[in-house]
Amino acid sequence: MKEEQLLAYLKVNCAGRKNIRTRAQLQRALNLSKDQLTNMVHRMRCKGLPIAGGPLGYCAGCGRTRPGCAWIGHELPWAGDSAGGALAAACALRARDEGGPRLCFQLLVYPVTDSRMETASMRKYTDSPMWNAGLNQKMWELYLREGDHGTPQYAAPLLARDFSDLPPAYVEAEEFDCLHDEGIAYAKALEKAGVEVQIEDVNGTFHGFDFFTGKGIAKAMAEKRIQALRDAFRR
Repeated sequence: MKEEQLLAYLKVNCAGRKNIRTRAQLQRALNLSKDQLTNMVHRMRCKGLPIAGGPLGYCAGCGRTRPGCAWIGHELPWAGDSAGGALAAACALRARDEGGPRLCFQLLVYPVTDSRMETASMRKYTDSPMWNAGLNQKMWELYLREGDHGTPQYAAPLLARDFSDLPPAYVEAEEFDCLHDEGIAYAKALEKAGVEVQIEDVNGTFHGFDFFTGKGIAKAMAEKRIQALRDAFRR
C-alpha cells in the first residue's frame, strides 16, 4: 500500500448510531491509516439533513474534508453503503460533470439510487428487517424536503441522463432488500454506458446483513469488497 493512497467512505447514519463495521473492515484489510481513510458520516437526525448538506456539500468540499489530508492531486476510490452508496455515486457523477476531483473507483454496497420507488423489489419488501419500503419513503421525504436543487441525479443517481465516463464500479445488491432492483438497474446502466462494473447479486441476504460479521456470507462478501478495492488501488 502506497503512502499517498486514500479512500473516502461515505455513510448515512439515519438513526444517529455509530455503524462502522464496513469501514473498519476495509481499513484493516487495506492497511490504511486513519489519515488515509476519510470517514464522512452524513447524519439525518430529527428533521433530517437535505440534499444540500449531502452530495452537493460533500462534493463541493472535497479536498477540504479533513485538515492536513491532501486530497488534491489524487485519484480517489469512493465507497459507501446504502444511502452512503447514493452519496458515493452522486459524487462520482458530479466530479465528472464539473471536472474533479479525480475518482478512480466507486464501491457501492446495497446502494440507494432511485427516488421514484417503483421497482418490483420496492413494492415487495415493505416490512423487511433493517430497511424496507416504508423507511425508504421516510428517508426520501426528509432528504428532498427542500427539493433537488435542479440536480435530481445528485440525489438519486439512477436519474442521470448520462452514465458514460464514470469510474469503474463494484455494485452489490441483496436478494431480500427493497433496494435490490434499483441497485442492479444502476449497475446495468453503468455497464451499458461502457463502464467496467463488478455486479454482485447476492442470494439469501438482506439489507444490513453484514452487521452480523461472524456469518459466513458476511465474511465472504467483505472479502469481495476488499478485493475490489485492492484491485482499484493497483490500477
